[in-house]
Amino acid sequence: MLRAYQLSPGFRGDCRVGSWLHRIVINSCLDRARRNQIRACLPMPDDLSGLGSDEGKSAEDLDRKLSVDAALRLLPEDQRAAVIAVDMHGLSISQAAAALGVAEGTVKSRRARARARLERLLA
Repeated sequence: MLRAYQLSPGFRGDCRVGSWLHRIVINSCLDRARRNQIRACLPMPDDLSGLGSDEGKSAEDLDRKLSVDAALRLLPEDQRAAVIAVDMHGLSISQAAAALGVAEGTVKSRRARARARLERLLA
């Protein structure tokens, strides 16, 4: 009901109130399901700079590092910067936002898009 109240100024009156409320409930449920969805992913490697050195590393680890590096290079620059700042350098969302000169919500959305694309690329 709170969401309906928030959206009430946008009600155009071209449909029944019941169907409008029903759509709000459906969209809220879909949003919640997407938010709660568990995504399997591999942890990001700590250091991608030493891709050529395989001291004590297996061929599988080296292959994973090369794959992650290649996938990162395919991301748009703004998304790559957000995911590297938060997931690899360990910055908080607010620190990354300050470093990148954007709003916190922008960092969150860029990082989410980057992670989704990396998931597809690395699958």
